[in-house]
Amino acid sequence: MQAKKPLRIVTFNYIPMFYEFLADYIFQTHNQHVLAITTPGSKLRATPSYIEVVKAANHNVNMLITKQLETVTPIISAIKPDLILCLSFPHRIKAEIFTMPTYGAINIHPTVLPAYRGCNVMRQFYDNAPQFGATAHWINSDYDTGNILSSQSASMPDIINKGSIFPVWINLIRQAIAEGVEKAVSGDLGIVQDDSKASYAAPFTEEEICLDWQATKREIERKFTALSSFLDPAYPTVGAKAKLNGQLVKVRKLAVLDWPAAGHTPGEVLENGVGYSVIAVADGAVQIQIAE
Repeated sequence: MQAKKPLRIVTFNYIPMFYEFLADYIFQTHNQHVLAITTPGSKLRATPSYIEVVKAANHNVNMLITKQLETVTPIISAIKPDLILCLSFPHRIKAEIFTMPTYGAINIHPTVLPAYRGCNVMRQFYDNAPQFGATAHWINSDYDTGNILSSQSASMPDIINKGSIFPVWINLIRQAIAEGVEKAVSGDLGIVQDDSKASYAAPFTEEEICLDWQATKREIERKFTALSSFLDPAYPTVGAKAKLNGQLVKVRKLAVLDWPAAGHTPGEVLENGVGYSVIAVADGAVQIQIAE
């Protein structure tokens, strides 16, 4: 039996961990990572973590850094890739590029499409969506709208923090990559997205960034997680703010406490220690550390 010919794959990333997901998949499936493309972004949307992508790249992988995809089109054409894989890229990949590969071009989006199209994927946790996950879809002329090749999801847990969501989310993203490639190579056209169920992952507003001590401790923990963390620490987050003694402060860390709610007013400072404060909330208390 003749061995399967390795796929020649070009990747697009600016988030280091997401680059590693694709690079790991290519290596583990014995395919060829012929080119990795990254970008510092633009003035309106800078992506400084691209530097970490460059550092993470295997020395055997050709790396290209660009602000203008038009300049790399001839290079991709000359490479004649079998497949393009994109997982975090701020620039629109146009038809002259996504139609080049033998099998096409796939984007992996870290939500369950058509819900939460757009770049602020942490909004699915902020909003306490029914489910979270990842979708592999064909790239087309608009962001996050192509036919779905793989949809991987899990029910949103009752407690939303890094420990409860990130390990599951990582596995779902990896599964979407693997199944998406398998279906693409088999010639699967994918499932058309239902635009009537679409939503947009809009950036957080200034009001949303400010934690509300009138909320429950689990709601506050959930929103703090969405505002202040991401799978990859290299990815900048907007961060959470809150009122402390009448002043708006940046919240660096937050922990839910087993503290009785009776007799306390939400927002009341119950305890101050070295580097931390305990704040009353609707059903108990949370402990916070503020950024200097």
